Amino acid sequence: MKKKILFFILSFMLVFSYAYADNKKIAESVRLASEANQARQNGDVDKAMALLDESIGLDPKNYMAITALAGIYADYKKDIPKSILLFKEALEINNYDMAHFGLGICYASVGMKEEAKKEFKDAIAVTDNGSLKSSAQRALTMLEKG
Repeated sequence: MKKKILFFILSFMLVFSYAYADNKKIAESVRLASEANQARQNGDVDKAMALLDESIGLDPKNYMAITALAGIYADYKKDIPKSILLFKEALEINNYDMAHFGLGICYASVGMKEEAKKEFKDAIAVTDNGSLKSSAQRALTMLEKG
């Protein structure tokens, strides 16, 4: 009986330590992504990219960091194919409104109008952000008018 109790306690401690380690990684990933956002706002795009890469390395499911990195590839590096891949990766993790919107912008920029329309419609459908909804609606209207 004592062995079973000891085994249970050790098992619980092991599981708890893994969960704690994962939570620490996730928290650090979020912190790094926030620092990356600040670096980008200050014009240090290369630092922002390095911080986002580190953030994603700690938490590969950090769809917000992946979306932010996709935006940098699109806006600053003008690497639309890489940006599209990253936006799609973020969307595989979470049906994130900003990833739909960014993907729509990328598709529109390379003339993929139907794909862009779909992404803008998806962004509108999933967002509760009024500003993003308005921006997506304007982009959709522009594409529909020609």
